[in-house]
Amino acid sequence: MEHTSKIVLNPEALAFNLAFLHREMGPDVVISAVVKGNAYGHGIEAYVPMAEKLGVRHFSVFSTGEAARVKAVTEDEKTEIMIMGDIAPGELRLVIQAGFSFLSLIWTDSGNPLNLQENYRSLPNYILSWKQG
Repeated sequence: MEHTSKIVLNPEALAFNLAFLHREMGPDVVISAVVKGNAYGHGIEAYVPMAEKLGVRHFSVFSTGEAARVKAVTEDEKTEIMIMGDIAPGELRLVIQAGFSFLSLIWTDSGNPLNLQENYRSLPNYILSWKQG
């Protein structure tokens, strides 16, 4: 099968775009590169190291599997990884031990919020509670 498109990762173009964002928003703004879906088809293993070399220190993914892939190719121990989607049952302990932050919508049967931040005060997690029904 012949391919009709080609993906080119261009570090100069990414550097230009990052510089533009920092000029517009300020030098201290944290930019999170969203790399879910295999970096939107560009390849986590290809994109993340390039972005990290250009100063990106925050990456957002959909799942714990993608978070592990990002962590495997990062070099700076200060680089942060946030899971914005699925954390499978039984994976929360692994997520916490790995130091991943996460954005979660917690469903409770009773309508009482599940307060993970109270149990894990040192984690930079973003918790939203919602009553199903």
